[in-house]
Amino acid sequence: MEVGNVISGLEFIRDVNVYGVQIPEHDGRAGMAAILLKEEAEVTPDLLSKIYEHCHHNLPAYARPLFLRFVKEIPLTQTMKHRKVEYVKEGFDPNIIQDPLYFLDSKKKTYSILNTTSFSSVLTSKL
Repeated sequence: MEVGNVISGLEFIRDVNVYGVQIPEHDGRAGMAAILLKEEAEVTPDLLSKIYEHCHHNLPAYARPLFLRFVKEIPLTQTMKHRKVEYVKEGFDPNIIQDPLYFLDSKKKTYSILNTTSFSSVLTSKL
């Protein structure tokens, strides 16, 4: 919840749902943020850099999301809490998820597109 609050501090973000996804053959879970942008905002290289910089300056390394998913809506429970179950089950596989996916790219100091090629690199620990 704290990570979501930090990320939602950016002026172009309407809501954030932060959860953990499992990476095969690795312990624990990797942080992922489903982000709902404000209507006028679009995913651009500049926007991705701003998210990277904001997370870099406001979150410790272990709390920064490794993956971003840009969604059109964030489902809520009957008690108005974020639903995470479906997102956790889908993981971060670009072959399954139709939403735009990005990974934390430390070399470029931004979030880069997660496609089938970069997905394979994540699975083999090259990223």
